[in-house]
Order: sequence, then C-alpha cells, then structure tokens
Amino acid sequence: MNDGANRGPLAWEVEHVRRSEAVMAEETKTMEKVAEETLEKIREAIENYFEMVRKVMGTNPWSGTDLVAEAQRFSSDNIHATFEFLNRLVKAKDFQDFVQLQTEFMQAQMGSFADQFKALGESYSKAVGAAGKKIPVKKG
Repeated sequence: MNDGANRGPLAWEVEHVRRSEAVMAEETKTMEKVAEETLEKIREAIENYFEMVRKVMGTNPWSGTDLVAEAQRFSSDNIHATFEFLNRLVKAKDFQDFVQLQTEFMQAQMGSFADQFKALGESYSKAVGAAGKKIPVKKG
C-alpha cells in the first residue's frame, strides 16, 4: 500500500520536507563534529610548533628579555582567541550569525593588535636602551 498516494500530493511534500530536514540536521551534526576534530588537530600542531619555537628562542641572545616573553604571550593569546572564534563559528546557526561572529572577532582582534603593538614597541625601546648601556665606550 502506498501511503503517499492515499494522502495526496501535499501530504507527500510535507513528509519529504521533514525527511530532508532530518537528513540536513544529521549532516550538520556530522560536519560540526568533523570541524571540531580538525580544529583539535590544528591546535595540537600549533602547540607543537610553539614548543619548537620556544626551544629555538632559548638560544637567541634576546631570549631572556621581556620583549621575547611578551611576543610569545601575545602570539599565544592571538591563537587562543582565534580558536575560540573558530569554535563559535562552527556552531553558527545561520549566515547572519556567521557574519555577526566574524565582525565581533575582527573588532576585538584589531583592538588587541593595537594594544600589543604599543606594548611591544615599549618593550623594544627598553630592551634596546638596556643593551646600549652594556656596550663599552672607549674613552679617548
């Protein structure tokens, strides 16, 4: 017995839409899961990269300075903010939500970059001033 034929074309279309929505919801869940797993793999790779950078920076003459420590902290903060954004973006409900999340992230990052640039400039000036004091001056 064909239920679609007995219920009429409108009932069949409604049932078809319901099934399509269920399939789309399941596909969305699958895509979110894949995106989250991918983000986790990227996070692990970046953590490994920063560990390698820390080891390399340990051999740099600037390694013990506030400038390097601050740059590393800012890099870590920026990557953390990016991953938070991506985690929220994966869960966006629709295009409007997507655009809102991206706008908020970009505004926050631009403010953060301005603050970081200022702080790094001040640290650089202090580091250069301190290094200049260590240079012996020949008296003639």
